[in-house]
Order: sequence, then C-alpha cells, then structure tokens
Amino acid sequence: MKDYYRILNVSPASTKQAIRKSYRKLAGQFHPDKNQSAEAEEKFKQISEAYNVLSNEERRKEYDQSRKVVHMDSFSKAHKTDYKKKAQPAPKSPPKKEFLDASIIMELNLEEACMGCERQIVFNRINNSSKEKKQLTVKIPKGIESGKKLKLVGQSHQKGGKKGDLFIEIRIKKHPLFRCDQKNLIMQMPISISDAVLGKQMSIPTLTGRAKISIRPGTQSNSLLILKNQGLFYEDGVKRGDLILEICIDIPAQITEEDRKWFKEFKIRETLPSSVAQFNIQMQKLLLKRAS
Repeated sequence: MKDYYRILNVSPASTKQAIRKSYRKLAGQFHPDKNQSAEAEEKFKQISEAYNVLSNEERRKEYDQSRKVVHMDSFSKAHKTDYKKKAQPAPKSPPKKEFLDASIIMELNLEEACMGCERQIVFNRINNSSKEKKQLTVKIPKGIESGKKLKLVGQSHQKGGKKGDLFIEIRIKKHPLFRCDQKNLIMQMPISISDAVLGKQMSIPTLTGRAKISIRPGTQSNSLLILKNQGLFYEDGVKRGDLILEICIDIPAQITEEDRKWFKEFKIRETLPSSVAQFNIQMQKLLLKRAS
C-alpha cells in the first residue's frame, strides 16, 4: 500500500494547510515544466495522487482506515512464530514498544468537547499472533481542544508480555452557530434595522443552555455583546471563557414602495449622527482641496 504521507513528507497528524503547503513545494520542484526527467515525471504523478487523496476529507478518512488494517495485518504476519514440536525458541529480538502503539481519530461535536462525555470505541488489535476486537469506554475531559491526544496505557497491540498504548486524537466538528477563539466562543448575530434602532429583548442559545440578552436602542453594526463564563472550559474544568456576540445589522436587499417612501420622509427629518456629520465635513474639505 502506498504511503501517501511519506510521499508528501508529512505525518498522519498533519493539518490540511500543512499538506497543501508540502504539496505545492514538491509540485513546484518536480513539475514537468521545470524538470523533464523520467524520475521527476513519476515523482510528480505520485505526489499528485497522494494529494488528491489526502486533500479530500472523505478520501483521507477511508485511506487512514485502510492504512490501519494494513498496519495490523503486517504486524501479525511479522510476528508469527514457527512453533516446532520439541522446542519453542524465543524471538531473536523483542518488538519495540513504539511498534505496539496505535492511534485512532475521534470526532466530537462542540458541546461534547465543552462539557466532556464518555464514548464507546470498538477497534481491532493484535494480541500476540491473533487479531481480536476490543471495546473500551473513553472518558473525554471538559474543555478538550481539537488536535489533543488522549493516551490509554497498555490498550493497544500486545506481544510477549509487552503492551502498546492507544492514542485517541480529538477532532472537533464545525458548529452551525459558534466558532472557537481559544477558550472564547464567537457567534455572529444578524439583527434587523428596526431592532437596531428600537432595541429588543430576546433569548439566545448558548453552548450549554440559553440566555436572555438586551439589544440596546441605537445599536451599531460590529458592536459586541459579551456573556461572561459561557465559553469553553479550561483544563481545570472550572474556569470558562466568554461567549462573544458580534452584532451585524442586516439591511434588506428589497423593500416595498411604501417602505421606500417612509425612508425618504425619514431622511428629510433625520438628524445625522455626529460621526457621520464629522466625516462629511472632513470629506468636503478634502474634495475642495482636490478641486483647487
């Protein structure tokens, strides 16, 4: 089985950005326009094939799963002992501890990562020369971050009394409302012009419940509302970050003729905000200077 990670000079834990960066570097080095040797052409085909798989989330997941199966089968074949009728000689060199280790990826939603949870996993491991299915309960601590690894000591492959460790790499799925900024959560919150002008009392979802907020009359676009202790937990499982609401005033793309008439009448009697009035003064001064 081709080792696409080795071909692109990256590790299985590398991010999409790292894989893309390495691919571009290698592609520039072995592209037929720059290097016309037969070796370069073959190398370019290999890195293109590897990137085509590893840059696609679904293809990479399938490849990683197949890679684990190949790894386990190779391990089993490499450590079968030819038992004889009269003697059972010990292997010349015991397997290295690192070879017995294994890793799997676990995907969590943001709520699970924030509050912690317990997840059941089932995986295949090699026990001496036989393959067995193992089921484990994994406890996920509060506030775990994407990319973190949990270590389960002695739960991986086993050979001759030696036990490898199982590493669980955490991947947090994209949330429909919240995005993470370290331990803070950010939610972009569009509101209507009328709510921005008149203000509004409303309830919003938090990551672990709900909260009441007040949109003040005259709220400006890009204003921030901060809800303390509604973000992600820190490693101590007690302190939390904040939930930050980014206010965005959503201006309707289409309005009725009646609405248009109302806005024209409002414009006549409108008192310009000081920031707009000051900006207009400075702009007119600069235009007069440009005209002179």
